[in-house]
Amino acid sequence: MSTLTPSQQAALDAKGNVLVMAGAGTGKTKTLVERCCSLLEAGNALDEILMVTFTEAAAAEMRHRIHIRLASRRDELLKSPSSSSSSSSSSSNPALKIEDEDENEEERKRIAQHLDEQLALLDTADISTIHGFCLKLIREHFHHERLQLDPEFSVFSDAQIHQIKHDTLDALLESHYEGDTDDAKAFREFITVRARGDEARVRELIWRLHRYAQSLADPDGWVEAQIASFGESEPTSWRAWFAESFADCRVRWVERFTPFANSPTVAECLRLLSTLPESGSSLVTAGKQTGGDQMSSSGIEFSLAPSEGERAGVRGQTVKTKTASELSETTQQTILDPSQLPRLSPHPQSLSPSEG
Repeated sequence: MSTLTPSQQAALDAKGNVLVMAGAGTGKTKTLVERCCSLLEAGNALDEILMVTFTEAAAAEMRHRIHIRLASRRDELLKSPSSSSSSSSSSSNPALKIEDEDENEEERKRIAQHLDEQLALLDTADISTIHGFCLKLIREHFHHERLQLDPEFSVFSDAQIHQIKHDTLDALLESHYEGDTDDAKAFREFITVRARGDEARVRELIWRLHRYAQSLADPDGWVEAQIASFGESEPTSWRAWFAESFADCRVRWVERFTPFANSPTVAECLRLLSTLPESGSSLVTAGKQTGGDQMSSSGIEFSLAPSEGERAGVRGQTVKTKTASELSETTQQTILDPSQLPRLSPHPQSLSPSEG
């Protein structure tokens, strides 16, 4: 057996259920193969082991590695134990030495025979992809009362699945283009106004939503929850997301601007960032409690008080995040007059102090 790292050896020796988390190229397959072979050498059988992976190529690779490993170990056990005899030659009891050698020889032969049997079973062992194993279960139990499938069922290829998905979407969009329902009219308006006639972008968005939803435990439930959230009078979910991401954005931009604090404008940006609450939830709460702009049912509103920089001639602006219909105009507002900002690249960390 090739040398294993301490972590791989720990995974190999662990008993019971074991979860191994590691990045690509760290030897997960190697460790899994060694663990399987170790179990087989200990007397377990392949029909008691299930090994699954994500691709057919990875499953074939595991099967191949196990075959090489088992054959090598079997041949090793069947070799003459000359090294064992020489290492035992110093024993004070020759009779005991012969008896031990006989027992060891029988044990080696027994293990070698067991491994030879497992090699014969390797082609039918449960070493496959996850969907391949599920397919095997369905074929073996298609008659079960909870399945009741046609025994002649088949599995679509990737190409067939791709064609069916696109044909289904084509038919769905066509029904909305030709339909007279409120949903159909809303869809046509969305394509014309929001997407500016770019149907390809809408299709890509639909596929992205579909792929994400299908990765969840309850795709239909997630879609229904999203639709329900758009019907709420208050943007509760958006506020929660804002609060969650605000602190990270604040810290990240302070770190990126700090090396250029010698610029008066950047220094003012840093000062304004330092006056903001550390969490977005605090910012939203503060907006509700201020005597100026109030939190309204149409969205989040908050303002920044005039600063020393403004009084010195750096013009600040009130920042308001309003309704969705005002989003385009709102996002064009800035905290500072753009003419007074230094020329910054999209990646502040790539700037040199001389550019400030």
